[in-house]
Amino acid sequence: MKVCDLYCGSGADAEKWDGAQISHYVGIDVSSRINEVREAWESQRKSFTSEFFEADPCTDNLEALLQEKDIQADLVCCLQHLQVFCVLGFDSSCEQI
Repeated sequence: MKVCDLYCGSGADAEKWDGAQISHYVGIDVSSRINEVREAWESQRKSFTSEFFEADPCTDNLEALLQEKDIQADLVCCLQHLQVFCVLGFDSSCEQI
């Protein structure tokens, strides 16, 4: 299974996928610190491959980005962030995601 994690932040939630036996993890986050996350992640031994991209799922065209990189996902998750957007009334952001 291939997972795409929107607003992955520090990648901490990616640790949860270790037990799920996924084959590939794609982390996408708006933070410019995503490069630091990528470097830290690559220094760890994981049972799955990973990629990290700096992008804003609410405003950037993720479909184009993923197609350009030839990335497909079986599961897309947005842990906690979508919930926060909806509670704060960012309905258009929720619709975009």
